[in-house]
Parts: sequence; C-alpha cells; structure tokens
Amino acid sequence: MSELEETFAKEMELLRKLPPPPPLGKHIPWEDMQHTRCHCGHLVPKNTLRTYWTGYIYALDNACECCKKDLDQMTKIVCAGCKGRVVARITPHTDKDGFEFKAGDTLHVKSCRFCDTVIKESTIGEKLYYLTHNKDRLKKQVDMGKYRL
Repeated sequence: MSELEETFAKEMELLRKLPPPPPLGKHIPWEDMQHTRCHCGHLVPKNTLRTYWTGYIYALDNACECCKKDLDQMTKIVCAGCKGRVVARITPHTDKDGFEFKAGDTLHVKSCRFCDTVIKESTIGEKLYYLTHNKDRLKKQVDMGKYRL
C-alpha cells in the first residue's frame, strides 16, 4: 500500500469516528436574530451586548462579558455592509506607512466575508483616506490597507 493510500485510510477511520450530523430541520444556533458569537466562541444574547456610535454607523460589539475587558484595548474593525458588525480586532500599532491603529478606536470596511462571501480581503476606509491625503509625503509604494478578515 502506498503512502497516499495509508494516509487516506487513516483519514477515513477518523471520519468514521465522528458523531452523526444533526437531523434535518433542527436549528444549529451559530447565529440567529437574538444571538451572536463572541470571538472566544460563546453564544451571547444580542440584548446583553453594547451598541455604540462609531461616527459613521451604529455598531454592535460582540464581545461577551469575560472577553470585553481584554478586547476593549484593541482597535475594532466594523463592517458597513453588515450594518455595524465588529468583524475583526487589531492590536494597536503603527504600520510601515505611518498609519496608526490606536487602542479603543473603531475603523470601517465596506464589506467583509460575512456579507460578501466572494471577497478575500477588504480595505480599511480610514487607512485609504490617510494614504490618499499623504501620498506626496509617502514616496514609496504603499500598502493600500487591504486586510484579510
């Protein structure tokens, strides 16, 4: 038996050990109108989450109570296409183009992988604005702020 066949046999054995899928028609609560997922994986009721004004749209901060104190010190990325979903968080830093990701700030993207399943990356609007207004000062080739979300 070749190495490829042995690997395939091992993977098939692992697949056979998996539990059966849920019956058809049974709802799996990943997300619904009343719940959302925290970044740690907990299913959280939306009525317990904080809604805040970003300066552009209202955003729903999907951090549960145990994660909130740690995640509030990060830069939040909010999707305008999802109408205010926090889709990512970035550690505060200054990138190679001089754009500063500040702790507690909120930045915006036009779409993300939740509202547009085809896209692989999205541009941060504030960074695009920064780059277009500072292009004379930035003479080198710049990263246009595309990030995988």
